Amino acid sequence: MTGSAPIQSEVYRGNAERILVVHGGIERFNTLDLIREIAPDHAEIVDDVYEAVAMVGLCRANEGVHTVLVPITIPDYAASRIVEAFRIVDGRVRLVLLVPAGRQDAIDTALAAGFDDAIEMPTTPTRLLEALGGRASSAETRPSGESSSQATEPADSPTPEDSIPNSVPAGLPRTPPAILEDEPDPPSMTLDPPILEPVEENLGDVDLVESVMADDGTLRSMCLAMIRSHLGTQDVHLLEPEDGSEEDPRSNMPILHRGRTMGRLASSSIGDEDLSRWAEWIGHWLALEHQVRSLEELCETDELTDAGNRRAFERVLLETLDAARRERRIVTLMVFDIDNFKSYNDLYGHEAGDEVLCETVELLRTTIRRGDHVFRIGGDEFVVIFSDTEGPRGEHSTPPESVEQIAHRFQAQVCNLRFPKLGVQAPGTLSISAGLATFPWDGHDGPSLLRHADQLALESKRSGKNAITFGPGARSRCRDDEPGHTNDKG
Repeated sequence: MTGSAPIQSEVYRGNAERILVVHGGIERFNTLDLIREIAPDHAEIVDDVYEAVAMVGLCRANEGVHTVLVPITIPDYAASRIVEAFRIVDGRVRLVLLVPAGRQDAIDTALAAGFDDAIEMPTTPTRLLEALGGRASSAETRPSGESSSQATEPADSPTPEDSIPNSVPAGLPRTPPAILEDEPDPPSMTLDPPILEPVEENLGDVDLVESVMADDGTLRSMCLAMIRSHLGTQDVHLLEPEDGSEEDPRSNMPILHRGRTMGRLASSSIGDEDLSRWAEWIGHWLALEHQVRSLEELCETDELTDAGNRRAFERVLLETLDAARRERRIVTLMVFDIDNFKSYNDLYGHEAGDEVLCETVELLRTTIRRGDHVFRIGGDEFVVIFSDTEGPRGEHSTPPESVEQIAHRFQAQVCNLRFPKLGVQAPGTLSISAGLATFPWDGHDGPSLLRHADQLALESKRSGKNAITFGPGARSRCRDDEPGHTNDKG
């Protein structure tokens, strides 16, 4: 390390809380070496900022995280989002950004966003110690008669990992396995070996089942916390399937279930045999979660068109309206059906009718915005929930199309659809009749909003079909030359 003072004169004297170093680039390795010399037994590597947030949120008071070091080189770095995430789980944690030399702009941005400190890499022990919020103890502050070598633990002292036996994930007891005592010290030894307190992660099968059922996104973090608790070390990391490289010196065990790779377990201190057992254990839980999510998706998907079904529509509408009330924004429903659809089934058979339905949904998916949803709630009856909350995608991008523009563009494009199974004798072009109602003006809840939009769609039918009728809350801003015709119920 260039430009560093003798490390023995500066040592981190914080409490027992931990320091997390997020994996993020080549500067991480230099930083970790320096931290390990300044703060022995405190520093840990985590694979990404998401794992760091989870560790901060799950740790107990006696094993809390004091500081998190975040390299600016991590993927999708965003200072404000990182600060917000950590402040939600624990507002006391100290955040330090690591930036390449000469990036004062990044330092200013990070501090403005709420980072506690930001330092250029490479750095000095004194500057790093300051960023960690610790204090130095030098030779002058040691009791008289105690030398630097006496203050330093012997190099061959047992490490915490050495003092804990490897455990097997059979039975999954709710408390960690007992810690075996070390062999008695030789008579010449004057220092007792360090004793590692077991981590009490009061978690068990019931907690994992609840997480799977709730779909709250905590299963992976809870599984990792249990593995670390049973092994008595934080040096176990859960990676994505594509993570891991030949340069990574850690043991790396794939998490497999029926031939499918669901992730990887990595550790610098746990052997392949124990890591393999835990990989098999967590693989079953991840597979269970995947199967439950797949079944839920199947229960809420229309089998023919792959659109959401009525069950999905009612759930999504309830959640969307709840969010709209909190955030004071509008939500628009468009109910529509295909004009004269029965004639397609009667003349050409249900296979041709199915093709019409599928092609209509596929066209609709390419027309609506990213945050909108399409559902099939009847034979040829569909509902679209317009609730795009993202706005413009970038600083110079234009706002997304309005609901009125999307509805009329979809109406026009439907007329141009062609269906091979109908042949040249198809009964004219396809058209739709639709009604649009907007929360909160046209309905105060899901049922009233759907009822109003359905009534407006019926009015479009009665007025000659190939029409769109807007409720008072969804007033049309379309010109008279838009395709079809528009009824404005204002």
